[in-house]
Amino acid sequence: MVTFNAIDNEFAAATGSNVDSNAGGPGTSTFDYPPNATKDLVITSKPDDPDPYRFQVDDVYELSFGGMGGSTTIVEARVIRSDEISFASGHAVVFEGTNQNGDVVQVVWSPGFDLEQWYWDHFDGEQSPGFYVYDLDPDTEFSAPVMCFEAETLIATPRGPVRAASLAPGMMVETVDHGPQMLLWVGQSVTRGTGVMAPVVFPPGALGNDRPLVLSQQHRVMHGSAMAALLFATPEVLIPARAFAIAGIGGAAIAERPVVRYVHLLFERHELVQAEGVVCESLYLGDVARRALDAEARDEIATHFPELDFTLDGDEPFEAARPILRAYEARALFGVGSAAGAQGACRGTAEADARPRRLAASC
Repeated sequence: MVTFNAIDNEFAAATGSNVDSNAGGPGTSTFDYPPNATKDLVITSKPDDPDPYRFQVDDVYELSFGGMGGSTTIVEARVIRSDEISFASGHAVVFEGTNQNGDVVQVVWSPGFDLEQWYWDHFDGEQSPGFYVYDLDPDTEFSAPVMCFEAETLIATPRGPVRAASLAPGMMVETVDHGPQMLLWVGQSVTRGTGVMAPVVFPPGALGNDRPLVLSQQHRVMHGSAMAALLFATPEVLIPARAFAIAGIGGAAIAERPVVRYVHLLFERHELVQAEGVVCESLYLGDVARRALDAEARDEIATHFPELDFTLDGDEPFEAARPILRAYEARALFGVGSAAGAQGACRGTAEADARPRRLAASC
């Protein structure tokens, strides 16, 4: 069983006549007013869920949250929507179930997206905005990210390549931007390599690597090209390994395995390191990483950064070493590159409806 604690400004509910109101168009519900009346959403997976980190339509979780009317519990909350939001970073996951009183409740969770601010930006003083209650893009879904190297990955250090699992705090590692830098924290975990935890394998030669490069799906790799400069006004960007696999770049693919050991490498800043000769990121302590790390790991890391706020709703303590592309931006980059002779990928889009009533997405 896995528990997710939502940030208060990243979820809202629809109850009573707001459920399936169609006020924002067919297939929409209306947010309860005000959205900040709800707090402390806890999402707990079921014991038999083989992939609790991936939120797919028809998956079932248990939800609980508080509000002005007291606490609400939904024992069987079914996922009815799991879409990427591409007009801003984040996702839209909608749950539906009955509370302890037998009333239907819908809960919108938007990890990585400030739903409350969006609500107030689109509130017209008479009608609350709404949200779609069905999956708009079956090709996208929310997966809680894990960002790390596979244990046998060779990392460049001043004394030569060292396997990631052999690195320890205090050791020096070569970085692209700042030369040799000391590791402050190394975390390791062993998990089933299936579903969202399955690694991405870049075969030899895919990105100039001599050996296979194995990363978690959300671990980011640096990409440099004229097309990146054209689309994003910077020649170097960071892209999740999963995006390379979906686009089939260099033969990269998601490869399930019975067990995989993952390693986190943390420096005093977000760094770029050489992994099997490929430039990859170190652990970036942004919002998504803090969600993925357990409380013990966050507490241990906090001892190295006592001046920083490591609560889940705290500000991101690091500046990214390079601009980080969202998934739909990576698909756009690879898709445009296909027209110019590079590998291709599908591009997904999402946008706010012209009428400020709903959170819309399409592909």
